[in-house]
This record gives sequence, C-alpha cells and structure tokens, in this order.
Amino acid sequence: MCGLGCSCLGKSRGRLIKDRMGGHIEWITPKWIPFWRIGILRLGREFKVFGDPFEFACVAVKIFKHVIFKGASSDCMASLIRERKVVKEMLQAVGIKRVRWVRKTNGQDKWFEREI
Repeated sequence: MCGLGCSCLGKSRGRLIKDRMGGHIEWITPKWIPFWRIGILRLGREFKVFGDPFEFACVAVKIFKHVIFKGASSDCMASLIRERKVVKEMLQAVGIKRVRWVRKTNGQDKWFEREI
C-alpha cells in the first residue's frame, strides 16, 4: 500500500516501489477522420492486452498532434503521473506531440500543457 491508501503502489523504507504498469488506448472513433479521435486510456499492473484488468482509466481526445485527458478515474490518483513513460510511448506511437489536461481547484479550471 502506498501513502495514498491505494493498492497499486508499494513502499519500501519510505520510497515508492516502481512497478511499471501496462497500458492501452482503445480508439473508438474511426481512423478515416484525419484530425481528431476519441479513445479510452487504461493502465494496470497486470494489463498486457486489451481486456485485462486495469486500475486507471480516462478519456483521451486526440486533435491533430495534441491529446487532452478528461474524466480520470483511478484507485490511485498518482497513476497517470507515475506511469508517464508508458503513456508517453503509447502517445508517440500515434504521432502525439503535446498533452493537455485540466485541474479544478476551488471551482476554477487550471489548464496544463506539456510537450512529449
């Protein structure tokens, strides 16, 4: 168990154990639409292929070479940050260059954007 109370991380002498999760983006819009696609990003400790159990999921909206993550749900809120290498590899494979996401704090939207 990590300090967040989830089951996806372990602790060893105060340091997080880095188990790499598997991941997949299931694109649900057709490929023939050239400039945007919508998909579901899933990550999990035992995730190897589509259909395996997962601990993290969110919607991925691809617009040209950008992706926006929306509606994240997880047993562990740190999953997406901790698994950024896995996510980066998946996004680079489909030509994504930038990632955007929003955080709500006190009712205000705060947008973040990063190159990958």
